[in-house]
Amino acid sequence: MSADLTPNERYPEEYGEGFHDRLAEFWPEPKEQLHAGGWTYTRSFLSRLNIAAGQSVLDVCCGEGATACWLAQSQNVRVTGVDIVRSAIEAARERAARLEVSDKCTFIHADIADLPVTSSTYDLIYGQDPDGFARDDRARSFRECARVLRPGRLFGIHHWIPGPGATPDIVQSFDRANHDAGYPSHINVHADAYVEAMTDAGLREIEVEDISEMYQAHLKAITSRMLAAGKTPDPWASIWIKLAARHPFGVALFARKP
Repeated sequence: MSADLTPNERYPEEYGEGFHDRLAEFWPEPKEQLHAGGWTYTRSFLSRLNIAAGQSVLDVCCGEGATACWLAQSQNVRVTGVDIVRSAIEAARERAARLEVSDKCTFIHADIADLPVTSSTYDLIYGQDPDGFARDDRARSFRECARVLRPGRLFGIHHWIPGPGATPDIVQSFDRANHDAGYPSHINVHADAYVEAMTDAGLREIEVEDISEMYQAHLKAITSRMLAAGKTPDPWASIWIKLAARHPFGVALFARKP
């Protein structure tokens, strides 16, 4: 992977400028919350991370920056948001200006596998359905997060992936679904692979929480919206739902840097 390439040049088909618009078309949550559970789960998830006023926070795969701006307003923290989609970063900057939190929110167009950030900068790192960890270079992404996190501080993400103990046939079927949906970089995607990569990155006290019921409700809502609009349900969502009937899909992962 060349360091000279921009994020969109590394993954041109997967993360083009229309990526978030495509996701939002039948999304059951507001576009500003392009992750399962919307604002309800955002507040529940962030409550687990012991956020304190004055902290420096990194939002990985931040999308259009709604969570980052809300944190800056409600918790009085400084937030840096990073996303691979340039148009999302532009929208996030506009949102911060509109909400008058630009002094507390910085948004960077970058790849989480190459964070343009000094080591040991952040008191907290979080991500909400951060697809950057689904890619085959996830080890590098987790190492980068561990690098920029301060010692003793927390890391937390939630994601649509198979939970612990997924059998090889589940993992292979899911990898094939990701590939067929246009995401060939999404390989070996499951919670055990994430835990291994997090451990190798130096993160410790790793906890994996099953939130599969919330994710099932989310994917079924997308399918229902498509059917109501007279559309064929998204094949990826349909396969996800079928596989989730055999094994829990959807986890939150928490860890600490020693």
